[in-house]
Amino acid sequence: SEYFEYIKQSSFSMSDYINDVLDHYESDSLAQNKPELFKLNHLLREIAELLSIKPDCTINFPESNPALNCNKSALKQIFFNLIGNSIKYNDKEHIIIDIEHTEDNIFYFFKITDNGMGIPDNQIDSIFELFTTANGTDRSGNKGNGIGLSTVKKLVETLGGCIKVKSDLGVQTSFNFSIKKQTKI
Repeated sequence: SEYFEYIKQSSFSMSDYINDVLDHYESDSLAQNKPELFKLNHLLREIAELLSIKPDCTINFPESNPALNCNKSALKQIFFNLIGNSIKYNDKEHIIIDIEHTEDNIFYFFKITDNGMGIPDNQIDSIFELFTTANGTDRSGNKGNGIGLSTVKKLVETLGGCIKVKSDLGVQTSFNFSIKKQTKI
């Protein structure tokens, strides 16, 4: 039964890896989706449901629930990866994730801050590289495959924005990203 458990875990790991690789390479077609009008907090609630948020996790959405006109599918994938990582790579008893939004005439700006493990200073510059991970294992003891943040960066840049990370090891991590507003046709 020990070998069957090992085979089962290996199968799940391989399945996750394949799905991550497919997501990364399908991000080009995802970024081509047309802009649509939607409320940010409705999208964030959808993501929370997909991630099956447990009672040990609090996600604080933006108070204003802004209306956005952009590529909803791509933004959903970006938030799904970043929020998912905030949960997976968190070593605190109670996970807290704060999501902020601002905008100007050209860009939407977002900030996701968690109270997780943090990222070592010497790995900050490389976390967006494909197949690179900052932490050895996640909350469940599984090793990441280093595809999610690379996909996030690729999507953000395709949408005309940029992404930066700031981390205080053992205290918190903040991802700040922007996406360019789409002009109405």
